Amino acid sequence: MSSVGLPSLKEFVDAMGVAWPIAFAALLGSAAIVYGHHEALPYLADLPRWLVAIFLVVAVFAAAICITRLVTWSIQIFASIGEARRASAVRWKRIQWLYDLPKHEHEVMSYFFSRRMQAFPAELGHGSLVGLTQKGLIVVRTGTHSALAFPHYIPDYIWEAMELQADEFTIPNVEQVRHPLSRW
Repeated sequence: MSSVGLPSLKEFVDAMGVAWPIAFAALLGSAAIVYGHHEALPYLADLPRWLVAIFLVVAVFAAAICITRLVTWSIQIFASIGEARRASAVRWKRIQWLYDLPKHEHEVMSYFFSRRMQAFPAELGHGSLVGLTQKGLIVVRTGTHSALAFPHYIPDYIWEAMELQADEFTIPNVEQVRHPLSRW
């Protein structure tokens, strides 16, 4: 025999978040009945007081559910604004790093840009890429892959920043330049 405990506060708030459309309908209906009784509208004026009290309680709880949902939405909106600002700040910092790279890292980024290789396979943890991946200028794809040919890519916003400074990241005669990840 299993015993079921009380729901946690999070579960209760989640349930209220899902039920808000129903609660809103209950609020409108209950409030209309209570108001109609107060104004002595036909059919509603004759309702017993205990029934009106039940409608009032339903209206109060439904209003609480709707207000909780509004507060939750407000918190989510402010949180998403803060998250977007943080993401923008991180992107800005990474673009600044892109324009201030050490020579060997700049050569790697320039090679891939000149060859138009925004995505490429590389050995996982390759020495020439470690600094660039730590800075977020090159991202390693997740999943199950060969450690010798793990997919890497340059994020779109980094690629676009390189396109804005194309002269700085373009290697003339790139076909004659040795691949920066080559061991030979």
